[in-house]
Amino acid sequence: LAKDSENSEYTNHSAFNKNCYLGFSVVNSEDIMYGFMNFKCQNLVDCSYMYDNCELCYQCFYCHGNYGCAYCTLCRGCTNVWFSFDLSGCDSCFLCYNLRNKKHCFMNEQLSQSDYAQRVAQYKTMTYPQQQDLIQQWQDMIRTKAIHQATNQVNVSDSTGDYLARCHNVHQGYYVSGAENCSYIFQAENLKDVMDASSVAPAEFCYEITAIINDNHCKFINYSYDNTFLEYCDHVFNSQNLFACVGLNRQKFCILNTQYTESEYHRFKEKVIAHMKSTGEYGEFFP
Repeated sequence: LAKDSENSEYTNHSAFNKNCYLGFSVVNSEDIMYGFMNFKCQNLVDCSYMYDNCELCYQCFYCHGNYGCAYCTLCRGCTNVWFSFDLSGCDSCFLCYNLRNKKHCFMNEQLSQSDYAQRVAQYKTMTYPQQQDLIQQWQDMIRTKAIHQATNQVNVSDSTGDYLARCHNVHQGYYVSGAENCSYIFQAENLKDVMDASSVAPAEFCYEITAIINDNHCKFINYSYDNTFLEYCDHVFNSQNLFACVGLNRQKFCILNTQYTESEYHRFKEKVIAHMKSTGEYGEFFP
């Protein structure tokens, strides 16, 4: 499923994209190939967990606001950085790790602009064996030289988990960006008051959801977009006030895909929930 996208073939669980190909969970992006969890990015190839307008990047993992970077992991606000790990605010660095606000560094050695240009010139037309050798050096550097933080958190307060950015009061969140008052979240962006969710962007006041885009006040929902007040639904779109429905679009006041009036819907829904509670089948919504 690709929601509101243009020329974006073979993209799944993605939305608001243009010229994207073979991507999963790509949102608000353009010219992406083979992307996974790319949000508000442009011109990326083979990149995963990219946020905040990353542009012209290749083979990068969990980066924020990078430009013209390749083979980078955990880098933020960097430009023209290659084969590096855990850099922040850096420009023109090559095979570096754990640097902050540095420029023209090669293997963590500070160089002049001209010396740096001369050092990296040999790699501008690298052969395939040279590329593979650099990848091996980069991986060895990450494993044997770089310092690894216990958790990766940027602009985060009162939160637990890993790979968090711009979060407040998030409990056990992983690969989450822009969340507040959430618990047990995996791979999500722009959440508020959500619990037990994965592959979501955005959502508010939801519980036990997966593969959701722009849902509010929903619980026990799978692969559904642009809905409000849904319970126990799957593949439902642009709808509201549904209970135990599958495959509906632009509907409201339905139970088991059967149409009711508003008053009938609320009355029958209460009876169904009362029965489910008596048999222990109904999941309570978190406070």
